[in-house]
Amino acid sequence: VLTGLYIATSKRWGGLWYLDTAVPWLWSLIKLNPQLGFIQNLPFLVKLHFFNAFLIVLSYPFSRLVHVFTFPVRYLFRPYQLVVWNKGRRM
Repeated sequence: VLTGLYIATSKRWGGLWYLDTAVPWLWSLIKLNPQLGFIQNLPFLVKLHFFNAFLIVLSYPFSRLVHVFTFPVRYLFRPYQLVVWNKGRRM
C-alpha cells in the first residue's frame, strides 16, 4: 500500500503508463506468456510494487482470509478458536 501511495503522489504519470505498460504486461501473464519488455524500463519502485502485490496474492491461500470465499456467511459470525490443553501446565 505504501509503495502504491508513494507512486500515486510522486509519479504523476501513473495513470498514463498503466494503460500502455501494466495492462499489456498483466494480459501477457494471464495468457501464460510473460513479456518482460513492458516493465523493463519502469522505475524500481513500480517493480517493487508489482512484486509486493504478487507476494500478497501468493500468501492469500495460506491465510485465514481464504475462508471468506469458501464459507462467506458463516465466516462473519464465527467465534474465535478456543485452544484446549490436554495436559496440565507444569509449574
